[in-house]
Amino acid sequence: MTIRLLIAEDHDMVREGLRITFEETDIDVVGEATTGSGAVRLAKHEEANVLLLDIQMPSGDGFYVLQQVKLVNPKLAVLFYSQHERPDYMDRAHALGASGYLTKRARAEELIDAVRRAGRGEDLWG
Repeated sequence: MTIRLLIAEDHDMVREGLRITFEETDIDVVGEATTGSGAVRLAKHEEANVLLLDIQMPSGDGFYVLQQVKLVNPKLAVLFYSQHERPDYMDRAHALGASGYLTKRARAEELIDAVRRAGRGEDLWG
């Protein structure tokens, strides 16, 4: 099964690196956003399995985006990908319905595995 992935990340180099990371996998990047509002638009209009979401972005932080995405596309798995290793952020993401939370320290293999698992509907919190 091919996973259809949306990436919401405001830093161009990070977004480009993520796209390259998924090129040789069964994960297709089908949309990219640089703002929170752009991520919500993508989630509403693109057919995707997973949204890889940064927390700090212009026009809507990741928590706001998660709440909006769950309204417009409740089946879309949302996986946070953040520089912040804060337990309160992780707890909030979990409480709001994110499928999981990875820090930007994660290795490429961990990220790919997490996206695949989220795309299959797995909960990565356990």
